[in-house]
Amino acid sequence: MVIKAVIPIRKGSQRVQNKNIRPFGDTTLLENKIKVLKETGIFDDIIVNTDSEEAIEMARASGVSWHRREPY
Repeated sequence: MVIKAVIPIRKGSQRVQNKNIRPFGDTTLLENKIKVLKETGIFDDIIVNTDSEEAIEMARASGVSWHRREPY
């Protein structure tokens, strides 16, 4: 059995713009989510599903998969 984690990230957050890629302490929310999921050791793959180019770059830098979703 293959277990995958999907992190949905919308570029146009309505309440807090770019909340997942903004600085959050010494990291970002996205980087923190990826780190925590990796630390569990139960996922075969982590996929960032996003329409944000910055989030895709963070996913690449973190060594996880990504999928470009439609803006809607």
